[in-house]
Amino acid sequence: MGDMVYVPPGYDDALDVNTTAAVAFVEAHRSKPSVAASAALPPLSRETIRTLLVVDAACDLPRPWLEFNAVAVMPRHVHFRGQELIDTPGADASGAFAQKVSRDFDFNSRHVPLAPAAMRDSMQRYMLAGTEAVVHICTSAKRSKQFVNALSATQSLVLIHNKVRRTLGQQSSLTAWVIDSTNALGGVGVLLAHAVQLRERGMLGANIAVTLNSFRRSVHTLIVPNDLSAAAYAARSVEQQSVSGWKISLANLLNLRPILHLNDDRLTTLGTARGAEPALISVFSKVARLVNGGALLTPFVSVSYSGKLDEIERLPDYAVLRAACNRHQVTLCLSSMSLSGALALGARATSVSFASQQFQG
Repeated sequence: MGDMVYVPPGYDDALDVNTTAAVAFVEAHRSKPSVAASAALPPLSRETIRTLLVVDAACDLPRPWLEFNAVAVMPRHVHFRGQELIDTPGADASGAFAQKVSRDFDFNSRHVPLAPAAMRDSMQRYMLAGTEAVVHICTSAKRSKQFVNALSATQSLVLIHNKVRRTLGQQSSLTAWVIDSTNALGGVGVLLAHAVQLRERGMLGANIAVTLNSFRRSVHTLIVPNDLSAAAYAARSVEQQSVSGWKISLANLLNLRPILHLNDDRLTTLGTARGAEPALISVFSKVARLVNGGALLTPFVSVSYSGKLDEIERLPDYAVLRAACNRHQVTLCLSSMSLSGALALGARATSVSFASQQFQG
């Protein structure tokens, strides 16, 4: 069915899942006008109510931004040294967790998305009277099982709701799309930010999904890892790119840090720098030039860090980027890296994401 999947409105066959929650939802809202939720939730526009946007918790966006834009967030479970942690946006513990990963790496550690049934039920809790469409944006299917689980969860949600709606005589149906971002970390967040912008312009869910399917090819994420051992393990286990131990030792000896580039599901190395801070200076300078040149496709830049955020804020070149964004009315979001990202990259890793057709690396 491809990586952008349209889930059709319902089937007539019996469903093997519990429909109690869907019945309660439809009966509670079927007699109300589609804008009924607006009275109870003044910040929400008619467009926000009509199209529910859903995103992976590892989108590396601040929680206040997600809440303000009424985005449904699907948590992840992170398993590390016998502990199970819940990965949600803006986790204050991500820096401390990243330090643990760097000090005591566990090759059995992993992050997993919610099971399809739990994901379906979580999405339903975000639905309002007047919700007609769901657009679910996922981390790259190559790098996470969230996409596969989201397909099952979203199909189940649509099938249940449309069967119940028909049974109760409601004419409108629920439709849904699942989008493979072909990116990760803040790259998912940039795609989501564009979806929010399209929704507020009044674009319908189907058109948002089609637009994102094309737009995602222009989303870039630049990553500067500091813990090379953690990053090398992620490269081997996720990217199937082998990194020799002697190369890691030599890079550490010479204080070399790579600048990684993720775009359209391809991870490459743009170059190296002597130390993480010079690498970040290069990254922030590249993005500031794009901002000043009007080369962004959407006015949004996402920066995430697996450490104390003031370590980023006090860097002169981050201040230059922030000033450029302010001048050109570009939103610059700085947030703690997700636990999933910290698990993959270790302590003091940074990612910077944006959308541009002009970026050449």
